[in-house]
Amino acid sequence: MIYLLQTNGITQELKRYTSEDGLLREFIECDLCVGFWVYLFLAFTLKKTIEIGVWPRFVENIVLAGTTTLVIHLFRLGWNQKFAIIEY
Repeated sequence: MIYLLQTNGITQELKRYTSEDGLLREFIECDLCVGFWVYLFLAFTLKKTIEIGVWPRFVENIVLAGTTTLVIHLFRLGWNQKFAIIEY
């Protein structure tokens, strides 16, 4: 979902009309930023979610979205490091 949100036609049009150092462009290109909002949206919309039981459900959803985003981001960085093609 994160990849599709970053590469679909709507966000590409938004990137075209924003400045190079604009906040919206920075948000669209940031895997962590988009990922956090995707996972947070999924946590609040899905009926079955992981419940730790330590904090209120609202806080747990935010913590789990942040943790999931970080883990997936680190996985993506490792994947790119291992399998990316480097051209000199």
